[in-house]
Amino acid sequence: MTAISSLAARVDGVRAALAAAEVDALLVMEMVNVGYVTGFTGSAGYALITGDAAVLITDARYTLRARAECPHFEVVIASSSGGYMEVLKAQMAAHPSVKTLGFEGSRVTVSQHAHLTKNLETVELKSTENIVEGLRAVKDAGEIAAIQHAIIVAEEAFQSVKGLLKAGITERDFAIELEFVMRRRGADTMAFETIVASGPQAAHPHHRPNDRIIQPGDWVTVDWGASVDGYCSDMTRTYLIGPTSATAEQVIVYDTVLQAQRKAIAAIAPGKNGQEIDAIARDHITALGPKAKQHVLNEADLMALCRQVGEAHAAAHADHEIRPSL
Repeated sequence: MTAISSLAARVDGVRAALAAAEVDALLVMEMVNVGYVTGFTGSAGYALITGDAAVLITDARYTLRARAECPHFEVVIASSSGGYMEVLKAQMAAHPSVKTLGFEGSRVTVSQHAHLTKNLETVELKSTENIVEGLRAVKDAGEIAAIQHAIIVAEEAFQSVKGLLKAGITERDFAIELEFVMRRRGADTMAFETIVASGPQAAHPHHRPNDRIIQPGDWVTVDWGASVDGYCSDMTRTYLIGPTSATAEQVIVYDTVLQAQRKAIAAIAPGKNGQEIDAIARDHITALGPKAKQHVLNEADLMALCRQVGEAHAAAHADHEIRPSL
């Protein structure tokens, strides 16, 4: 559970952003963002943050959980899942100083916006962008520790089952063994669907494990992560399955990608963005010439190098500037 002091600081961070967004309050409807500002771990709820109030709206399934997890919020229970708008109308009446209500422009659906417009006639609705996401991007010490814990759970689980990764096992069976051990070691769930891709399927970045039997000489890529206390890890390893030795082409591919990765990691620093780091890896491959490059992949087929992790297995944002604790 996130410390109350950290949660209070997040609410203060939202309040500090209201003026710049030209709104009097923010309605948070995206559940990852709701959980971030409130500490609530349920699956349904809205958070309303004004200059002097913080309200969590949820339904009766979560009455006890919400009150236990969110003591710094006023918890209001909607009569049903469809009763959220009635509660919001009452909250607007209770806070007449709210003239302009911000909503999450990139998260709210057209249907949700229509419901808000219909029911909240006393306020002006204004789209905002990345108020909570901007706070989430920079991790505090507790969040960094939580991510490190998720990494340890995933890594220790993999080390304990790595010996099973050999010719004769199916992709699906290895994924099952890895996920089972992650759960045993403390994962609440998987950060994403575990990927085990072998042989000709190893070039499929988001391959779904199937019943293909891993063969000697196969490349096998394993991409896995654990979600622990709401924070995720994301790890990838690639192995050559024995007992055969690596071919000359396989050595070129492995060394090329490894050196590209190392150069990119060494260049990570505050002030740079994901595109710049990604370009370092691509430029290394290009500089080796057409013969080396053709063994890896065409440039258009290369996956983006950078990805954020945290409360979720997040999409890459290549243009985001790298900052300390990002």
